[in-house]
Amino acid sequence: MGHNKTLTIENLNPRILDVEYLVRNPITIHAYEGNHNFPFDRVIRTNIDDFYASGNQISITYIRQFVAGCTYPELMESPNFPLDIKQKVERLLSACGGKNLGSYSETQGIVTVREDIASYIQQRDDYPSDANNIYLCNGATDGINTILLLLMNNNPNKPSGIVSA
Repeated sequence: MGHNKTLTIENLNPRILDVEYLVRNPITIHAYEGNHNFPFDRVIRTNIDDFYASGNQISITYIRQFVAGCTYPELMESPNFPLDIKQKVERLLSACGGKNLGSYSETQGIVTVREDIASYIQQRDDYPSDANNIYLCNGATDGINTILLLLMNNNPNKPSGIVSA
């Protein structure tokens, strides 16, 4: 009879039990209420990584040109787009099926994006990084949900105690 290895509270890393994912911590809630007594006259809300929605980030032409080129490649025929943008758009779209950003990518994410991330990690940390070991996800919540699903027990007689939204 095979040995059934199951992740339990007893053998789980105790640090996992103390994890908190706070999108709105007490300071953030206090700042959003507007009745704060901070020693400064305004609050720059950067806690949710949505700098444009916070009104604190002006539009960036370079990024807009790149996104425009990826979503409407015919624009790259225009002389109004810089050569480096055209080259980067071509590189990304070449890694997509049908050279179309709307096509399905590999499960881990578009390979050129993962290669760039691996290169950045290697350059930053001076540590070898492999694009095949990088898994892209749709934001922090999606990544956390994926990890939680990996930790869940699939035994229907012993349901997991992990709640995931």
